Amino acid sequence: LAIPVKAAGLSAITSSSKGHVGEEVTITVTLSQKVNVLSGAVSFEYDKNALDIVSGTFNLTGATLANWDNSKELGAFMFMGGADISGIIFTAKVKILDTASLGSESIKAIVQLDDTSNKDISVTNVSGTISIECKHDFTKQNTDTSYLAAQASCVKGITYYYSCTKCGEKGTKTFSVGEGLGHKFDKKSESSKYLA
Repeated sequence: LAIPVKAAGLSAITSSSKGHVGEEVTITVTLSQKVNVLSGAVSFEYDKNALDIVSGTFNLTGATLANWDNSKELGAFMFMGGADISGIIFTAKVKILDTASLGSESIKAIVQLDDTSNKDISVTNVSGTISIECKHDFTKQNTDTSYLAAQASCVKGITYYYSCTKCGEKGTKTFSVGEGLGHKFDKKSESSKYLA
């Protein structure tokens, strides 16, 4: 009688990525150690208002079946008689939707594995994060004090940094508001620089 050995401490780790609203990013699902399996399945948990899985591919050499159904967001694979698998077992393209907010969105692959006796192998599924960053447009002229670059001088008005029209982040280019203060020639100086 053969008793299947469970993979102690086996994890399926969803990778993290970053991108802008409207872009596609790539994530992977990696097994933390080698395991002998007969079959398995992959599905995902994530906020459907922020993300959408566009496509998925299994990375399993020699699998009899390795199919991802994008309409159901569910994939399955099988080996004839079983096989050892490890490393990256799945790759997905994920679109960051226009409705997504800036910040972080969690995404987790739910990996289910069966051994050669068709018994469940215990897997800890670890979430990844997709960081949604702003595609900056530094064209807004904001005169709030937090964007102040320099006070007015004799020849130039107050200078501010342009800010992003989408998220408000401060840029590096500046614009001026108003006119300079003008010169006031009332200081006495005996330096040779001012020798008449």
